Amino acid sequence: MSRVDNSENREHMKQIILLILIIFSLITTRVTVLATPASSFELGSATKLEGRTVIISFYVDTPSSRYTLKAMKQDLGKLRKACEYIKRESASYDVETDFVYDWEEDSYLYHRALVNFEPEDSDEAFDRLDEQIFKWVNYKPGFDEIKKKYDAENIFIIVNFNQDGRDYAIVYDGEDIPEESLVSYSGSNSAALAHEILHLFGAHDYYEGAEYSSEAVKYIKKNYSNDIMLDIDRDDRITKKVDSLTAYHLGWVQRDTVEEELSRFPELVR
Repeated sequence: MSRVDNSENREHMKQIILLILIIFSLITTRVTVLATPASSFELGSATKLEGRTVIISFYVDTPSSRYTLKAMKQDLGKLRKACEYIKRESASYDVETDFVYDWEEDSYLYHRALVNFEPEDSDEAFDRLDEQIFKWVNYKPGFDEIKKKYDAENIFIIVNFNQDGRDYAIVYDGEDIPEESLVSYSGSNSAALAHEILHLFGAHDYYEGAEYSSEAVKYIKKNYSNDIMLDIDRDDRITKKVDSLTAYHLGWVQRDTVEEELSRFPELVR
């Protein structure tokens, strides 16, 4: 009797565990398919990529690297190419964009800075840099006053380091601070910088393992293979385009332009 009861109990427990696993599988599958990556579109200080945008450049010295005037000008040239590229791409969608960034004409648009640590690829370094950027973006005058000064709709800062590294954007998606920024390294190119600027205004990464499902990425690779959010040039050219899906994420085109993609992959909805 006892043995029969134990056998029945074990079978009952197996059924419960199997049911739990099935439910968990359904939940995680649903999240994977339907989740939409957080977007910075119409949020933060880089609200929508049209009209005038002010870019404040910080040139940051570290214990191992220093900026010379020549290096600063080289990075300014990289920024100029990125902004000219975005202006051309937006014009192809009948959207006017303008950038105020040239500190050779207006010294108000740049700052020199110093940190006592290296911007390494580690959680501790990222946290320290985040704390420092928070101080810089809240330095007086604030973003609102600077926008007013230049009659601009958008503003962000670029934190430049005179060393190799991978550029990245610090976007506002409704959490943390709304003053947006990006980190750029002299070792990167103008295409990488343009890619990161687009992130601030709502563009997403399309490469495998970044933000979207494998099925969506495969579709994008097949239909938007020349988009700058999928891949960038490795030299100093910018030959990739802002295709219609990225244009939708930036607010340059309406939903109906990419309705087929959004219907097939709801995760792509802005």
